[in-house]
Amino acid sequence: MIIRRRFLKLFAIGLLIFTLALSWYVNKFLAPTVLKNFFIKGISRVVDRPVTLKEIRFSPIRGFTLKGLIIYEKDNKTTLISIESVGTSLLFIPLLREKKIIIPSIDVTGPSVNVIRLQDKTWNFLSPPLFKKQSSSKKIKNDTPFTVLVQKIRINGGEINFTDNTRAPAYTKQLTGLNGEVAVSLREKAVNFKISSQLGAGAKTPITLEGSYLINE
Repeated sequence: MIIRRRFLKLFAIGLLIFTLALSWYVNKFLAPTVLKNFFIKGISRVVDRPVTLKEIRFSPIRGFTLKGLIIYEKDNKTTLISIESVGTSLLFIPLLREKKIIIPSIDVTGPSVNVIRLQDKTWNFLSPPLFKKQSSSKKIKNDTPFTVLVQKIRINGGEINFTDNTRAPAYTKQLTGLNGEVAVSLREKAVNFKISSQLGAGAKTPITLEGSYLINE
């Protein structure tokens, strides 16, 4: 019994030392170069726009945190989306045979989105589309051997800046205090969302959206 307790104690100490060492190694050597470039290239490929990232940190408890994420327009000068930080909880792979990686939650803090209607009556996030749509007529090689599923996305302290350049002078409006949660229910096959924000300056008008969207097979 005493030997077993000593073994468990030594195992716990060893696990703690290993975890701290792993965290130090990742933040010291991998995060500033390999992981940072990996996230920049991956996000840029998805949104089809230039992306910069100030810093990435790893914690054995909190997972990865991306700080100072900026998505630019195609001209690489105008900011489309800026985010103070994006935090992900630790990944786990419950279904290895199905090759699924599940991210329990993603926390987005301080996102700012610039939505602009251009003079030719097109939208900045559609020139080109913010997210690429894969063509069904072409076979596209999937570089990722696993399917990534996100169960919940939380948004805190966001804002949306709207500008309509088809009018003279340009019409502007701002949504502030944007908070929300989007959760995916695999059992119900639905996406549930709840979003709150404020419109205008001075006596701001509160806006609340809540509902669900069924996922088709």
